[in-house]
Amino acid sequence: MKKSSKAVKYIKIFFSFLWEVIRTGARYLVRTIRDKLRDNRKNSTQDKTQSNEVDAAAPSIDENETKDRGMISPAVVVLAAFVAVILTFYFTVNSYCRTHFLPNTVIAGVDVSDMTVNEAKEAINEQENGYTLTLVEKNGITETVTAQQLGLDVQTAEKFDDLLKSKSGYSWIKQFQGINTLDTKGAVIVEADSAVFDNAVSTLKCISPAVVGEPLDAVLYYWNGEFKIRPSLTGNIADRQMLEQKILDAVAHGRTVVNLISEDIYKNPTVSADDPELLARKSMLDPISGIDITIHFGANTEKLDPPKLSQWVVSNGSGSSSVDENAISEYVLSLADKYNTYSSTKPFVTTGGETVFIGNSYYGWELDTEYLYNSLLMFINERRSVDIDLTNRSEESDKYWVHVAAKYDPINYYGSTYAEVSIDGQYMWMYKNGELALASDVVTGRPDDEHDTPIGIYHIIYMEQNATLRGEDYETEVAYWMVFAEDIGFHDAEWQYAFGGEMYLENGSHGCVNLPIEVAERLYGLVYPGMPVFVY
Repeated sequence: MKKSSKAVKYIKIFFSFLWEVIRTGARYLVRTIRDKLRDNRKNSTQDKTQSNEVDAAAPSIDENETKDRGMISPAVVVLAAFVAVILTFYFTVNSYCRTHFLPNTVIAGVDVSDMTVNEAKEAINEQENGYTLTLVEKNGITETVTAQQLGLDVQTAEKFDDLLKSKSGYSWIKQFQGINTLDTKGAVIVEADSAVFDNAVSTLKCISPAVVGEPLDAVLYYWNGEFKIRPSLTGNIADRQMLEQKILDAVAHGRTVVNLISEDIYKNPTVSADDPELLARKSMLDPISGIDITIHFGANTEKLDPPKLSQWVVSNGSGSSSVDENAISEYVLSLADKYNTYSSTKPFVTTGGETVFIGNSYYGWELDTEYLYNSLLMFINERRSVDIDLTNRSEESDKYWVHVAAKYDPINYYGSTYAEVSIDGQYMWMYKNGELALASDVVTGRPDDEHDTPIGIYHIIYMEQNATLRGEDYETEVAYWMVFAEDIGFHDAEWQYAFGGEMYLENGSHGCVNLPIEVAERLYGLVYPGMPVFVY
């Protein structure tokens, strides 16, 4: 809403006229004073040449003086006129300014020059209805939103009615010169429907991660044998909180453009490439560049390379650093949890082709965590790259294990040489290099919950000929004794008159696997300490 300003136009015309009058009067006044001074100097010179005629001229001088005293100086008249005009002008304009906003008055982006308070309120309300805000973004992108889309309502506050009362008597003079001295802060407030406002802001492309990118901090990374610093990236996503405040401020002040670039509304990285902490961290990690420790567990491979090791490097102060030994210990324990198979339930394919899962295992792989820990710590401190193969048995690889199996394989971990005992079938098989070398009926422990042959996966602990077996109520001589579970093992049993079938139900052993003497002799020549034994 923009009304014609007749009153202001007339005031400006009058002000121009007054200025011309003042300029003309001032020139006249200066000229009059200048002439008066020139006449005074001339009269002073003539007084010296007319000294003999003083008496005769006295009446004439008295007559002139009388005439001068009876006249009002033209300068006084002009000055009085100036004062009267100026006072009239001042009080007229001052009275007008008490009820109207003067030129160069802008409130909430609306020119309210020559308007009353009510007219200004109406103009501001009309401006809101047609208000459109443009957001200037990176890459030449612009977005526009209206006050209605933002759910905004521009309201004049209580202070608005007192704006004209707050002006000083001389403030209108500065406003005629283009200087707005009116304090409009707090005169206009912006109220928002939070749900509508949040929804409208959420639809803006400049804050949508699907459209624009977040800033990226400078980071360390490992490439081609060394640690490097990737510079930060500014991205082009706006800081939502700042954007919302800028929008509200723009609406409150009637601005139609918010430049996200010049007003620095975009999110910025928090870490730059020259960040002192980042540079210090790089210096700490540089010594471990090039270290590569590889450990093979069957088909699985574990690698300790610089990116992994960098997580363990800690500062010791004064610029020095070291590898966190607790981190190495935790890493070794994690390998043990992942690859130890010694006591775990394991699958076994029987001679009959059935796959059974046998618990109570005393056969398999178990890492020597202390040895592995000390080895890794030594390799890291010496900046050595090593390749450790723990898949197959060797003198070197066995150092890393407390217990070992034939090879590290989740299925065929027992290899091709082993003994197999079926309690239900009362039968024993002995395989040598994948070939059946021996098979026989057996008698296992009596199934009375006290003398049962324990189910499990075992290995031959030791072998002895002509041994004496002792228990609480027996002492027996045997020719061949092959222990696989504490005091349980294979041995000959000449006192058994038959083997296999249901003999174990009534004439079962104290837990051992009884064999005919000739079978025990042959088996003794096939087994060896560490060979797996499966009982199911």
